[in-house]
Formats: sequence, structure tokens, C-alpha cells
Amino acid sequence: YQPRPEISLGLLGQARRQLHAFTGPQQAVMLHAIATLPKLTPYRQFLFDFIMHSRPKVPGMSVAQACNVLWSFAKFNHLPERSYTVLLTTEIERQIGEAQGPQLSMCMWALAVLQAPVDKQWLAKWTRRAVEAMDSFTAPCLAHTLWAMAHMGHAPEAEVLELLLQRASSQLPTFSCKEMSMSISALATLRYRPTDVWLQTFVEQARNRLPSFQNEDYGLMLWGLACVGCPLDEAWLQVLVREVRRKWGTISFEGLALLAWGLAQYGCRPEQR
Repeated sequence: YQPRPEISLGLLGQARRQLHAFTGPQQAVMLHAIATLPKLTPYRQFLFDFIMHSRPKVPGMSVAQACNVLWSFAKFNHLPERSYTVLLTTEIERQIGEAQGPQLSMCMWALAVLQAPVDKQWLAKWTRRAVEAMDSFTAPCLAHTLWAMAHMGHAPEAEVLELLLQRASSQLPTFSCKEMSMSISALATLRYRPTDVWLQTFVEQARNRLPSFQNEDYGLMLWGLACVGCPLDEAWLQVLVREVRRKWGTISFEGLALLAWGLAQYGCRPEQR
């Protein structure tokens, strides 16, 4: 449900006036709800007031709520002052043993989007907990975690990436097209090549989904596969070209550039029409 703009602004105004009376958990739930509504971005003064009133209440939030707050600021593309970000990440670190896949991926994605600095000790604790909670990582969690690692330039040990890919292999049928392109392009950015068996399974799944890909998904997919040296047969490439031709007008310039580069790597020359 998307409220009318005037209703949304009225709700934000009322919430801002009551921020001081909310508990920490209530503040976290409210901000997360606002962030999940499409086309609703709070004005800056609301976010400043939220930071001021929630600062002393962050220690009363659960790890999921602290992650939700951090994720919400990333959705708003608003980087809080460093002391507040550190307060949130410290609280997440303190309760990291209770975090599951969704919370772990949310906070990592948020830190990557906000380009917030994180020390090696925090990343090490995050990684240990991710390994322990690997069975709770869903397809969106895996895709956003890989994207965040690539965006942050944080390449974990090969053993950790292998665990993520093993989990991804079991979840591949549930990956969306966007999550598939995000994952393979992230692996390319991390300069990590999965096993031939993993790549073959991935390529088979991708071929079945090619008609459903949108915009930059095609370019990111082909760019990622080419970067990791994944072999593709002519039939697979022709299916890709046919689907791209159908959606030519919807693909961005960047997506077309990635496609052209990827096709060149495979020596594929589509028919000129």
C-alpha cells in the first residue's frame, strides 16, 4: 500500500513530534517501515531528529532492530555522523552471536552503500558469525552479501567464499534474475573463480531465466561470466542475443557496453539487422 503524498507527510510530521516518546525498538520499527514504503524518503530534519532521539536508546535495540536502522539509512542514502554509525555497529557487534543471515546481509549491504568505514576486527567477527549461520542465508542474503563484499573491496578467505557458494548452489532455483547477475558480477569484481561444476550449474539456471532478465541484468551477467573465464557455448550466447534484441530499447547505455564487451570476449558476432 502506498499512501498519498499528503498522508505520508502528515504521518512523518506526527512521528517526528513523538520521536522522544518512542522506545528504541519502536523507533527502529517505525524507521524500517518508512524505508520499505516505495517513493517515501523522509526529509533531512526528520532524520536528524531521529538520530538525536534514538542515540541513547540504541543499546535497548535487538540486533535485528539495529540492523534495520542501519539498513534504513542506506535506503535513504543518508550517512549519519560517524559517532552514530559506530554506535550502531558496536551494538550489532555486541549481539552478533544472535544475528542470522538476513541481519548479517542487511548490515553488510548498508555499510557498503553508505561507504561507512569498518575495522578489521568487526569484519572478522561478522565473518565468523556468517559461517556459523550459513544455513540461514537465503538467495537475497547471499546476493547482497557478495555485492557488499565486492563494493567494499573486502575479499574474505577462499574458504568463506566457498561456503557462500555452496549455500548459493543449493539456493540457485530461488534466485531472482537480478540476484543472479549481482552474484556473478560480484565474484568477478572479487576476482574469484568458482569451480567448473558450480559455474555449469549457474549457467544452466541462467539460461532458463534469460527471457525474464531486465535492463542491466544481461550485461552484468555476461560481463561477470566472461571475467571469471566461464565457458559458454554458441547456443547459450544466441539465446542471450535473441532476448537482448527483444528488449533493446529498455537496456541502458552501461548495460549495452557490458554486453558488447562480453560478446567480444567470447568472439560472438550477432547478425546485423
